[in-house]
Amino acid sequence: PLPRLLPFDDMADKLKEEGQFLIGQSRQGPIVQKITELPHLLVAGTTGSGKSTFFKQAILGLMQTSPKAKFYLIDLKRGAEFRIFASIPGVKFAKTVQPALALLKAARVEMNARLDQLESRGITKFDPETHDVHRIVIAIDEASEILAVPHRNHPDKDDIIESRQIVNDIAKLGRAAAVNLIIATQKVSKTIVDT
Repeated sequence: PLPRLLPFDDMADKLKEEGQFLIGQSRQGPIVQKITELPHLLVAGTTGSGKSTFFKQAILGLMQTSPKAKFYLIDLKRGAEFRIFASIPGVKFAKTVQPALALLKAARVEMNARLDQLESRGITKFDPETHDVHRIVIAIDEASEILAVPHRNHPDKDDIIESRQIVNDIAKLGRAAAVNLIIATQKVSKTIVDT
């Protein structure tokens, strides 16, 4: 039988390379993933299923293996889940739509500047260790708040539409620029995460 609880501290020694984080435990042993091999991650599950717990430990693992990384944490549960990370150096934090949009815009500016550098340097992608650039991890909890198609009378409609477009751009282009997305939502539907 698999254990019901795996303390992070008991598993942290499995994280040895830049960009690694824990997925969990199988009967064959710990499952570790490298964000360069899985550049964007979608975490879905109903309330109480453990998605925010998984989400936080994945971020903690990335903080451990990528100490120079910048983290843009968007917690649209009014900061309930990511508040513990807010005072850590290298972390930018938003808990409502307008500050979240500002973080996404900043990430897109950085990504586009890096894409220009790739072209001028004649390389196809940045590796944080080889090319001396910091990884950027954009983590969005309760993503439906800025990714769901807004009702036409929604007070934040324009900001949500712009946020959706920026997340779409980052999902398409971020991998080469060492910009990674981790998105959590309670349910996956075409109105929240479209093609």
